[in-house]
Amino acid sequence: MGIVPQRFVTIPISLPSFAIEPFVASYEAGNFLSYMRFYCYIAPLLLAVSILPTGTVAQDAGGAADTSIADAAEAATAVKLDISRRQLRTFLTDKEALEAYGTEDEQQAVLHGAFMIGSPGARYVAIWDPTAARLVGVLDLQAPRETPEIAETEEEEGGKTAPPTPYVLIARGLPPFQKSSGAFGMPEYFGFRVVDGRPEFLYTHGSLRSEESIWLEDEGNTLKQKFSIRDAKSDIKIAVPSEWKDRITPSVGDWEDSTLKVSKEDTEEIELAFVLTAAEPAAEKEE
Repeated sequence: MGIVPQRFVTIPISLPSFAIEPFVASYEAGNFLSYMRFYCYIAPLLLAVSILPTGTVAQDAGGAADTSIADAAEAATAVKLDISRRQLRTFLTDKEALEAYGTEDEQQAVLHGAFMIGSPGARYVAIWDPTAARLVGVLDLQAPRETPEIAETEEEEGGKTAPPTPYVLIARGLPPFQKSSGAFGMPEYFGFRVVDGRPEFLYTHGSLRSEESIWLEDEGNTLKQKFSIRDAKSDIKIAVPSEWKDRITPSVGDWEDSTLKVSKEDTEEIELAFVLTAAEPAAEKEE
């Protein structure tokens, strides 16, 4: 499948609420945007694709399934994906994360054409921004909204308590490959494609060429992120915010603090599994 270049229409809007209902879209061969409909509280849909991910089992003439146990297990956990591009009010606050958007004067309050990857009925939506060429956050659609009572409590405590946020993950720090040999400057996004029902983002970071896939599993409670670094000349280092680390199980590599070090032999398939649901309180586990 060919690469879809970055191209979208900018529509000035605001994001009055973070509550979003998953939209419904259908895909028909030969007509990439033949039909779409969605329900949400924010901007019009700029691009939508709905694809049923892997799970189709090949059969021989006798009707017997020709699939491995691993393929069957993956099909059981896969969910139908909704992919859209939207204009969102930025939720990034970290200075290093904001460097991808230019100087302070150039930085805008809106993420233009951000990809939102969710699933009908799922609680979480991953947000991948082409300007920064990275996963910038994960939105919890069921997060409680801020109430006047919470705001008053925070004011009484001297404003030391962080305000509630609907985002389970928020990007911090420089781009993930910044510590890798060959990475310099900022990543440059040049397109995306859909592979096996999943969006795959294509970008370079210095001399590194990356293909990055994002999808949901386990009824939308697990986020999967796969990096493929082509023709890596040395080991790769993937830095993540320290608060993300405990949620991540990598398929390869070893942790050095909050940086995953992967040998160059394994760089063509690096998969990270994020647990998005909150950890169960210790008291409840004992019961």
